[in-house]
Amino acid sequence: MVVRDDLLHEHPQLGPAVFDAFARAKGVYVERLRSGAIEALTANDRMYQRVMQITGADPPSSFRPPTRPGRAP
Repeated sequence: MVVRDDLLHEHPQLGPAVFDAFARAKGVYVERLRSGAIEALTANDRMYQRVMQITGADPPSSFRPPTRPGRAP
């Protein structure tokens, strides 16, 4: 996801708000995955469940690709 720089400058709370929204959504997903509340699991869901069983870590964080260098200002 990309947010234009001009919007971030105009609305300083936009970046943290977007981050918080994604973090909350991830939390809901991980809790539903842990509790078995997802009825139709995808192959990724089953893989993430297995990762949580083995590592105890939140699965999407475990599979985050390496950070790419940012664009120069």
